[in-house]
Amino acid sequence: MDMEKINRWAGIIGNVGVLVGIALVLIELNQTNDLMAAQDRYNRLSAYTSNNSLYLQNADLPMIYDKIINGEQPSAAESSAVDLFLRNSNRVREWTFQELPSDDLPLEQWRRAFRDPLVSDQWKREKIEYNPEFREYIELFVLNN
Repeated sequence: MDMEKINRWAGIIGNVGVLVGIALVLIELNQTNDLMAAQDRYNRLSAYTSNNSLYLQNADLPMIYDKIINGEQPSAAESSAVDLFLRNSNRVREWTFQELPSDDLPLEQWRRAFRDPLVSDQWKREKIEYNPEFREYIELFVLNN
């Protein structure tokens, strides 16, 4: 009878140990998920800031933009530079849409940007490349307002 009690206690202690081990594994998985989410946010932020750097590093971009607005024909390289900047700007908008709550989105700023014919033309050509929810948001709340 004493041996039976010892075996029962050993079984209970073993089961408790297994449960504690499972709990620790779950805690570790949760911490890993939080770390991965933080890393993803950091990567997105890096992409955001690199887009701003692209504009600042290309001193010719404002002059090229003015040239296009004034009806002058840009070279192929100039058109590519502006198109790349506009595409990157839309990627930043898409990132912002995915990261921020809808109440925090810079809606008026986006509406002003999309009033620009270069921005709206580029959007019409390439909108299929973006996240469907982002496309729908832009169409409903930015372009139709």
